[in-house]
Amino acid sequence: NQKYDRTGALFQGKYQSVNIDSDTYLLHLSRYIHLNPQGLGADPFKYRYSSIEAYTSYKHPWIYTQTIDEIIDITNQKQRGDWYTSFLLSVDDFGSLEKQDPFL
Repeated sequence: NQKYDRTGALFQGKYQSVNIDSDTYLLHLSRYIHLNPQGLGADPFKYRYSSIEAYTSYKHPWIYTQTIDEIIDITNQKQRGDWYTSFLLSVDDFGSLEKQDPFL
């Protein structure tokens, strides 16, 4: 803490939560989470610690994707992955996602 002129614990502050009250909001929140590595200067599709491949190419069957899959409501797995990929890429500037997306 002295080195960086900080006080308290790393995650200090009040815990905050948000009520996810619609499928649309959950879908957009999922996009926000998957594109978050962009803010770190990383390619979201190549970021090592992301579950994005489980939603776009279904390479990781042990990751639970059913909730988002049901919202997308496309039976064919490849088409569903392609749709989610195009949904992720539909935001022009990843850095200003919060400004452009009215659901966030």
